[in-house]
Amino acid sequence: MNIVEVRRPRSVDVDELHRFFTLVITDTFDKEGISHMVDDRRKEIEAKKNNLLADLDTDGRERFFYVALHNGEIIGTIEYGPAMEWII
Repeated sequence: MNIVEVRRPRSVDVDELHRFFTLVITDTFDKEGISHMVDDRRKEIEAKKNNLLADLDTDGRERFFYVALHNGEIIGTIEYGPAMEWII
């Protein structure tokens, strides 16, 4: 049976989440055929990292993350908060 734990991120998760963001965003850009948009990809990764740190610093006041883990390894995240300016 696959058991997935869902919880709020902790400060000890930051490095692993940064690697996860880089992996997922890079893969998404590749699959969408926009891997040439290197600056946009970098900005997206940095925005995720900054949003995570803001969540941890403010206990999720404006935006917050949940982390999904399987066997102690991060397998997913979700972020909730106001839409980014470039999305609007």
